[in-house]
Amino acid sequence: MKNKKIIIEALVMVCAIVAIIGGFFFAQNFGYMAYANEPAGEDDAHTLELVIEAGDSVMSIGEKLEEEGIILSKNAFWFRSKFSEYDGLMKAGTYTVKETMGIDDILAVITQSEAR
Repeated sequence: MKNKKIIIEALVMVCAIVAIIGGFFFAQNFGYMAYANEPAGEDDAHTLELVIEAGDSVMSIGEKLEEEGIILSKNAFWFRSKFSEYDGLMKAGTYTVKETMGIDDILAVITQSEAR
């Protein structure tokens, strides 16, 4: 009985350590995606005519960008926009964005005062 308890405690400890290490790597990767301003790719010809309607949420804009391969993570896009100087400044309009632009570059474009 005592051996069984020791084995269970050891398994719980191993699971806790694995969860902590996994959480660390997840947080590190997410933080990197949100703040490194790395582009999703290197194909300068891969562009998107992004249409932002009045009332579109940051997450819905991020979903459009992620679906088209312009950004890697809609969640990182949302996080970066919410905790930057661009929060609440996105404007309705049509914008050209590229796969070679980082999140900050895209935010700078879609918060400019003159959309097409």
